[in-house]
Amino acid sequence: MKLGYLTPLTPEEPARASRLGFSCLEIHSHTFFGDTVYNSPSQRDQILAALKRSKDAGIPISAIAHYTPALRLRGQALIESYRKCIDLASACGANVVATLAARSDPRKTVADNLPAFRAIYAPVAELAESAGVKIALENWPGFRGYPWVGQTMAYSPQAWQLLFDAVPSPALGLEFDPSHLVWQGIDHLWALRTFAARVHHVHAKDTQIFPDVRNRIGIFGTDGWWTYRLPGTPNNEINWPQFISALRSIHYTGNICIEHEDDRYDPNRKDPGLAAYEQGLRIAHDCLHPLL
Repeated sequence: MKLGYLTPLTPEEPARASRLGFSCLEIHSHTFFGDTVYNSPSQRDQILAALKRSKDAGIPISAIAHYTPALRLRGQALIESYRKCIDLASACGANVVATLAARSDPRKTVADNLPAFRAIYAPVAELAESAGVKIALENWPGFRGYPWVGQTMAYSPQAWQLLFDAVPSPALGLEFDPSHLVWQGIDHLWALRTFAARVHHVHAKDTQIFPDVRNRIGIFGTDGWWTYRLPGTPNNEINWPQFISALRSIHYTGNICIEHEDDRYDPNRKDPGLAAYEQGLRIAHDCLHPLL
């Protein structure tokens, strides 16, 4: 297992990853490639050259993260964007496209959205199988408002089973992020073991719960009774030695990439010097690297 982090790909990023002690990167498709991924053979070649430079610098690409386009695009445009991501993932040796399964109608249940899901992901899974690439659905709940309206589908083990029954291709699986399960009260280790064969990529992100706030507003409150945290920071929920041990027990051979969403360490890279951002990555690296 290699340890990396999720990031836009810039000319500086492989050197930063190497300096901080990481051994791979997961690359956002929308920040580097745009919603359509690429529009011409020459643009594709430029992208592949950038990915190759990262690999040549000792920082291979762990996955192509195709998130924002997966929420914005619909129909054939979405399938075409996946085709291009699959092409890039195969060509650069990443062999994983991490993504989000959007609900066609956010007001309806996962079960009611299955026909639209099947119409997109059956052909996408076929494309992935042909290329030897895995499609990894991140288990982000994506709930908004009150009553909650769901943007995404792959948020719970029950939903995963519905999706995998609808599109049974072994190419379709999970980008397993334990933080999204923790705040829902789901046993992330049980979920990991139960869906071991479907775990194609892993995110390292933790969660902090604020019981006093939860006691006051309840789990449907919108005032922040939980938040995402970096591994290695205090007062969090996940036992990382236990989690890594569980990954080994299911014979997981993929990579682990930190998803930095900890608001104490400049996750949006607003500081031009990126000192706080890098500090957060160092903390998470120092927590996880010895376990690998």
